Amino acid sequence: MVDYNFFEGFKKQKVKKSTSVRLFNVVFLLLMISLATYVGFNYYQLNYQKVELKELNKAIAEASSRDDIARINEKKILLDELEGIVSSMDAAAQAISRSSIISEDLLLTITDALPSDVSISSVDISESGIVLSGTAISKPAIAVFEYNLRRISYFESIFIHGIETSSSDEGAYTFSMSIEVGGNSHENE
Repeated sequence: MVDYNFFEGFKKQKVKKSTSVRLFNVVFLLLMISLATYVGFNYYQLNYQKVELKELNKAIAEASSRDDIARINEKKILLDELEGIVSSMDAAAQAISRSSIISEDLLLTITDALPSDVSISSVDISESGIVLSGTAISKPAIAVFEYNLRRISYFESIFIHGIETSSSDEGAYTFSMSIEVGGNSHENE
């Protein structure tokens, strides 16, 4: 007796896969493996950076680093205060040197620059400079006096306030001039 399988016709037949399908499957599998490796590596790197960030935050939050920052800020404030003191000391030194600029030698230098036909009637000395008043026989004599003073490098500026005809002396002129003192020496140029 022979057995017959009545369902054999309904049985699925195995179809041979072509080489292109197999090649596609292998390439697809390799791509999936590489993608999974890439994602895993990035996940590892991200977690490593998070751990490192937490460690850095702990280091910043430590009390010693806060103390260092506080010390640096205190020293910066002290430096600013010292710079202010230095600038005020420089200003004081300049004021002291400016007040001691006007001396006998300077007044002798002014007298040496005085022409014979010009006379000085008053000298007012202040911290900012000297104000001279005087009389002269002519206006050109006043101009010569100003020229002689300008040749002295010790004077920063010379300004003649006015020249008027003298009321007491006929043919004479009165004048007033301001001299701002500065410079490095009072030698003639």
